[in-house]
Amino acid sequence: EGQVVKAGEPLVKIKGKVADNEKRQNEQTKEQVSINQSSFKREKEEKVEKKNKITQKIAEKKEEMKEIENSYEIINLQSQIEAKEETVTSNEELFKAGALAENEYNKAKEELRLLKEQKQNQIKVQKEKYENEIKDLMDQLKACDSLIKGYDEKIAMEETRLTTLNTEKSEEVVTSPIDGIIYEMNIAKGASTLLHDKLISVVPDNI
Repeated sequence: EGQVVKAGEPLVKIKGKVADNEKRQNEQTKEQVSINQSSFKREKEEKVEKKNKITQKIAEKKEEMKEIENSYEIINLQSQIEAKEETVTSNEELFKAGALAENEYNKAKEELRLLKEQKQNQIKVQKEKYENEIKDLMDQLKACDSLIKGYDEKIAMEETRLTTLNTEKSEEVVTSPIDGIIYEMNIAKGASTLLHDKLISVVPDNI
């Protein structure tokens, strides 16, 4: 008593007492949090693995799309086109020489046109097929990204919970509210206190 103190200066340190049942509940909660974290991390790893597979598949589809014109169907059509072009060229010479009827010449030209059209349509169909497959894979990729983000948020929340549970509020420091003098001490070191007990009185030093 009679000691001069400044505002904010520590006066008394109170050590809290945690009940046994509260401790048990705290430990059970921490155990559940750890289980949740492990579960979320495992599920996240599964989604990351799935995302990597989808990413690889997208790259493969893009490479396959570049090779459409080298596919068996297109190469086969191109061979037919080249053979028909030779026929048309030969028929044109025969037609000009009067050795081939016009309808036969025109028939070969129409067959050539249809083969070229078939080739272009086949390329278009295959390209659209790959584009649709890639679009579907991209949608799956976005879904994976969204789920992974969700798991990251859940893991962070559980980490915050665990940090809070591990930070037990075992001590409380009472500081002086004003500059003044300790007028009365109602507590001794090591004594027990109850909630709302009056521990110490500080009065302004000008009284």
